[in-house]
Amino acid sequence: MQNPTSLIGLISFNQKNECIGQIDYVLSEEHWNKGIMTESAKSLIDWIFNNISSINEIRSCGLVENPVSLRVMQKTGMRCRKNDYRKIAKFGEQPKEVSCYFIKKEQPNT
Repeated sequence: MQNPTSLIGLISFNQKNECIGQIDYVLSEEHWNKGIMTESAKSLIDWIFNNISSINEIRSCGLVENPVSLRVMQKTGMRCRKNDYRKIAKFGEQPKEVSCYFIKKEQPNT
């Protein structure tokens, strides 16, 4: 890395309601396929299930046109629930196809 203090990505957790959480993430394309986000997402999912007892499901959605992001969800043990079309502010008014994934607390996180 040229500048070790530069931001290369972000991962976040939002508790949607008492039982359901959502994770979202973004990673600079130059750092794709290095396992960084998969490791981060697995760690965050483990932390959530181990520290927030009311959460029994975690969800995440990604653009169908970004298979690298979908692969991260698959590698965390998440399963595809459905595909949907959603408006995403940074892409304007045209809805984009997204795949929505989930993992339940009782599923192994491997």
